[in-house]
Amino acid sequence: MKQNDILIVSGRDLLTLSLEMHGKDCLQTTSDCFEAYKLCRADRRLSFCVVDCDWFGIEALSLIRAIRENLSFVYPCILAVASSSQDARLALIVGADAVFQDLSVVRDLVPSATERKDELFNLNAFVDFVKQLIENSDSSVFQHCKNTAIISMALAAISLQDSNNPAFIRALKAAALFHDLGKIFVPRDILQKPSRLTAKEFEVMKTHTTTGAHLFYQALKFASDNDVLLACAQVCLYHHEKYDGSGYPQGLVAQQIPLPARIVAIADVFDALSSERCYRQAYKPEDALQIMKEQESGHFDPQLLSVFLDSAEIFLEMKRFRECKQ
Repeated sequence: MKQNDILIVSGRDLLTLSLEMHGKDCLQTTSDCFEAYKLCRADRRLSFCVVDCDWFGIEALSLIRAIRENLSFVYPCILAVASSSQDARLALIVGADAVFQDLSVVRDLVPSATERKDELFNLNAFVDFVKQLIENSDSSVFQHCKNTAIISMALAAISLQDSNNPAFIRALKAAALFHDLGKIFVPRDILQKPSRLTAKEFEVMKTHTTTGAHLFYQALKFASDNDVLLACAQVCLYHHEKYDGSGYPQGLVAQQIPLPARIVAIADVFDALSSERCYRQAYKPEDALQIMKEQESGHFDPQLLSVFLDSAEIFLEMKRFRECKQ
């Protein structure tokens, strides 16, 4: 029996939409949000859940939040349909991975849904394994990784509306979540040191980029064309590169840095500055934004940073929402 990889949650004429689709055997639909939650709970192998916020309103937002908080932070990838900017913002805050203006986005999902089912399941299982590895190793690192992933997805949704696609979204989510995987191999006395690192200790800390990337590059030997694994490897390796070339480990410049790593770099710094660390108190989110604007301009892709700062209220609200949940 084939797995239904795409769940569409809407009260519109889903039958007509489904019949228009190639690969429609990969779709399942429901016009009930509670039923959608039960379907997601029953089948953890679902890849995408398209939620029609225009049709359901607050009920759709509750569904998104329930999936993210009670079932899985990673899968299914939640694509919200919201024509209003207010609904789009709220959907991102409660856990949607991207927002689109109409249900036609489903047509773009078919290539992903026609992958071999055993490969898709294995990838989802691998992603869940890595998530559990980080979470069990260091809860503070995992919380930072989750926050970074949420911010990264919102920044991508806002800045890449014309070019974003479900495959990119799916890969970015996992890559952002695992960007600090290598930190679980950094000695605890360095990772949790309550004061400034020495030059030698900082060199050890920097190895988290190459160590994390190495694990994913090893996995790519068995799935060389997998875009999720490639994004994870690249983001682990390059999220501390700087746009002006002063970053590490390779000193890449500007567009040499892969786009997912440039997105994650902004989210990573914002969450790090606005969160408490063993060596300092958290900056107020507003102050963190100001620091990024004034002191870190050479660090980031200027176009992405401009979008991030222009949309600051969304990220401030997102940070407050996350803090209330913790």
